[in-house]
Amino acid sequence: MRTIMGKVLQAITGSTKRIVGIMAHDFQRVFTNPVAAIIAVGVMVLPSLYAWFNIQASWDPYGSTDNISVAVSNVDEGTVVQGMELNVGKSIVESLAENEQIGWKFVNKEKALAGVRSGKYYAAVVIPEDFSKNMTSVLTPDIERPKIEYYVNEKKNAIAPKITDKGVGVIQQMVNKTFISESVTVIGDVVLGMSEKDKALNRKLVQDISLDKEKEQVDTAIESLQDLEEGMDNLTDTVEAFQATMDALEELSKTINTSFGILKDSVKEVQDQSSNTIQMDALKNLASDTPDSIGNTIGAITTSLNSIYQSLDSIERLVQGNNPAEAIPTLNATKTQLQELVNTNNELIDILKNNTIFYQTPVGSDCVARLEHANSSLNGGIETLDKIIENLQTSTSRDDALKAISQLKETVTTCKEQIADIGTQIETTMNEQVSAAADEAVGNVDAVRKAAESFGGAVPSAQATMDSVSQAMSSLGTSLTSMTKVLQGSKDAIGKGITELEGMKEILEEIEKQKNMNISQAIQNFVLEKFGVDLNDYKNSPETIGEFLSAPVELETHKIFPVANYGSALAPFYSILAMWVGGLILVSIFKCRASTNKYLDISQYRPFELYIGRYLIFMNFGIIQSVIICLGDLYLLKIQCLYPGRFIFVGVVAGIVFSNIIYTLTITFDDVGKAIAVIMLVLQVAGAGGTFPIEVTPGFFNMINPFLPFTHGMNAMRDAVAGLYGHNYAISLLKLFVYFPIFYIFGTVFRTPLIKLNEFFAEHVENTGIM
Repeated sequence: MRTIMGKVLQAITGSTKRIVGIMAHDFQRVFTNPVAAIIAVGVMVLPSLYAWFNIQASWDPYGSTDNISVAVSNVDEGTVVQGMELNVGKSIVESLAENEQIGWKFVNKEKALAGVRSGKYYAAVVIPEDFSKNMTSVLTPDIERPKIEYYVNEKKNAIAPKITDKGVGVIQQMVNKTFISESVTVIGDVVLGMSEKDKALNRKLVQDISLDKEKEQVDTAIESLQDLEEGMDNLTDTVEAFQATMDALEELSKTINTSFGILKDSVKEVQDQSSNTIQMDALKNLASDTPDSIGNTIGAITTSLNSIYQSLDSIERLVQGNNPAEAIPTLNATKTQLQELVNTNNELIDILKNNTIFYQTPVGSDCVARLEHANSSLNGGIETLDKIIENLQTSTSRDDALKAISQLKETVTTCKEQIADIGTQIETTMNEQVSAAADEAVGNVDAVRKAAESFGGAVPSAQATMDSVSQAMSSLGTSLTSMTKVLQGSKDAIGKGITELEGMKEILEEIEKQKNMNISQAIQNFVLEKFGVDLNDYKNSPETIGEFLSAPVELETHKIFPVANYGSALAPFYSILAMWVGGLILVSIFKCRASTNKYLDISQYRPFELYIGRYLIFMNFGIIQSVIICLGDLYLLKIQCLYPGRFIFVGVVAGIVFSNIIYTLTITFDDVGKAIAVIMLVLQVAGAGGTFPIEVTPGFFNMINPFLPFTHGMNAMRDAVAGLYGHNYAISLLKLFVYFPIFYIFGTVFRTPLIKLNEFFAEHVENTGIM
């Protein structure tokens, strides 16, 4: 017996070592290869992105319904009820403008309907023309129920119509509630209060002792005193404004006196400056220098043109020689010289244009135009030089080049003659204009000197006048101060009179109030005696009754296992789904069958050892994927979770179970096994009740729901998110874990007989060359 037990233990120990060796070998080969290690890290993280993006996208959709556009069009024409205009449609629009549950867009009917058809709006609400009329038809023999037209685009989105239906339901509820409340309020006013006939009788009973006339006289007196008080306020404001003006004038007087002293000094300085003949001579000399400067510039331009002409002669001789290409350097230098000449000519044009006096004369504008024409010709010459250089570089013919050089020489000669003539005109014209301007400036300075002498004599007289004005303003300021005190005293007296009259009015109103109260008491006594109803005991107002009957039942909600937001509620579904997707990614990236290499000889291993040894890497990757998904849910998205540890533990169990199911299917049936895993994914997405209650799905999904791994994984996670109830958490975990031994036994025991059959199918499928 001991020998048998020893052999069993030895076999188990040996198999365990070989299984662990396969796992260690697999991890070593993955993480010692940089590329494989990067792919492995991606495989770990990728499923979590699927979960996180879906949870975040579904975080709070019903809290953002104000982004759903619903068009509202009011074409209600209104109606008239007993002389009162009524437009219920307008009231609905005003109420919706304050409602933020839906993104209401107020447009006309045509735009609303077109927007629904085009998809711009999810729905449209149209209040018809006869809505108010039909609303009040209850007061007529022919009652017509009012209708609100509702158009919805169900093609654009599956969920949006349900949200817009709820929004339109709010409109219907609001209209019904308002109608009931207002109707009951009016009826209550009739029943609990006095009718118009009773009120008329009441007015007749108190007519002889009415105080309306006395109250009207007191009101008239109060209004008169108030008007007088307002006039006193305006007069006071005027006096104060005038006082402020006087203060400002006094400051202005002081400033003017100071300015007179400065003005005297300025006049003296102008007289001194205008008598300085040396400065006048300098002005004349400066005027004569301007034409000379321009003449020097024109002379420099002419010299440059002569130099260019000589360069063209040299170029012409080189082109006529044996090697025309030798002329290219000289052509480039001449081109540069022409460009510099164009720039100088442009500067001269700017100088002449800035001299507006000269430029506005016919001679000035003609000179500028001729200079610009010369510049245009010189720019054409630059282009001609470029063509000559290109011709000499690409062609052996020199006739075109010689012809172009000859034309360019003529252009330079013409420009030289024009610029020389322009220089003569400029010198003559500007000398005449500048000399005349200088003489005029000297004459103006003499006139200024004479005006300064005349003004200097008038300053003392003006200063004496200002002294008199200052004395008069000082006297007027004293008078204004006295007037302000008198006005203030009168205003105080008027205020006291108004206060006394208002006290008298309050006394009259109190007397009339007591009189009316006695009559009301008499009416209440009559009702009590006639009908046995004490109106004093009835405390509810008609408004309170109307509000109660419009909504008699109030819904009080008590949330059991509350969840903060929609994203947290969907986290179990998308997390479990991402873990299954992670298992599919694993079998797509990693090989399920171990193969012989220099480190591993699979012939030395039993089938179950190869199965378990390779599965361990799938299991470890599945656990890591699940932990990353759960940690991201908790600490990146910050979902609501009352028991984070239990939440992560469910993820670990799901990672182990899902990786085992998908691994076993794939290693047993190869690509067919992968397809089965995908089919199971599709069935679980629809049949696990992740989004909609399973009870609202077709009967097939209700039937398979208890047998799906997703169902139990999500139930356990929901307990961790929202709260535990009894042993549901442990039961769901056990139901989820049941799948592990089932597929584990299938992979270690029942898979062995299928190996040869699977290899047979794989060989024939591979022989097709396309599968």
